[in-house]
Amino acid sequence: MTHKSTLRLMLIGLVAAIGIGILTYSVRVAPERRSLERLVQECTKPNPFDQFDPPSSEPQGKDSPKLVCDPQVLQSLGGATGIQRELVDVQGRIDNIKEDAAGIALVVLLLFSLPYLWCFLLRRIKELRDVLAGRESA
Repeated sequence: MTHKSTLRLMLIGLVAAIGIGILTYSVRVAPERRSLERLVQECTKPNPFDQFDPPSSEPQGKDSPKLVCDPQVLQSLGGATGIQRELVDVQGRIDNIKEDAAGIALVVLLLFSLPYLWCFLLRRIKELRDVLAGRESA
């Protein structure tokens, strides 16, 4: 294999890895992201049953407790239930899909880069041999 063909193969691998990332995002992550946004909107809606709660003795100001609806915060807190559990599950699926896609893209890129890396290594070994033998490299 020539230097040009191995470089071309590596570039094809790079394009394939980028394609895997784009395809994964558009097919698997985007629908999950829309589902997550819908759940966040549902979580942040005011509860219609709050109007039936007896008034508390404490004033309802800025410090009144609110439902946490940020999936990343909920993941770090743990112990979520109800809609918060759904938020954590969807965010976990999104994270897993991203990790899987990144791993697959990296493996594809590495496999397509192996011929180039092998030829590169052989050229460096040849140059080192020529220097040690006292010959001029062509």
